Amino acid sequence: MPKPEDKEDKKKKAAKKAPKKDGPPIKPIKWEDGPPRYVKHTLHYMNEARQDIVENIFPLNLRGDQGNPGVAPCIIKEVYFPPEAPQDVATLIESALVYQNSSNFEMAIKCFTDSKDLWNSYLKGTDKLKVEQELFYDLSIASVYESSGKDDLALNQYMKAKSLNLVYTHPDRAFAFCGLGSVLFHMEEPAWALRLYL
Repeated sequence: MPKPEDKEDKKKKAAKKAPKKDGPPIKPIKWEDGPPRYVKHTLHYMNEARQDIVENIFPLNLRGDQGNPGVAPCIIKEVYFPPEAPQDVATLIESALVYQNSSNFEMAIKCFTDSKDLWNSYLKGTDKLKVEQELFYDLSIASVYESSGKDDLALNQYMKAKSLNLVYTHPDRAFAFCGLGSVLFHMEEPAWALRLYL
């Protein structure tokens, strides 16, 4: 004898029936919309531009004289090539440069002055050092003073180098002005330093 069909079996068969082809399509699942998209407006762009302009590029520049030039100035110190000299003098000059690089500034100045005196002693009584050689010594000693932070002595020495009688068209005349500009820049006088460099 066959078993009577349960009501549950009938429901399963009814659920398995395929939807009619002519019927409405199945609705897709609709998810909730996400957060609204952030769109910048002109006001936002103007505020960002104002902050960029006001922002100081040089936070270490306490005076802020230079406004916002966009490029940080960098002063490259001149390196003076020593003139040809007798062997003992050249050794003292080289020692002075080594002392300067190792921050032993007193010994550097002593070696420069000793080498200048030694070179003068090699010359005959009437002869003197050439103007270019005097310029080298003045600029080198001024550079040592500048490295040691004694800007007033460096200014004095650079002015002494500037006052040497070089021919007007001599290219080495520019070294004294470059040295003066470097010292004035470190003394926070950028306008005067710029005038000397130009």
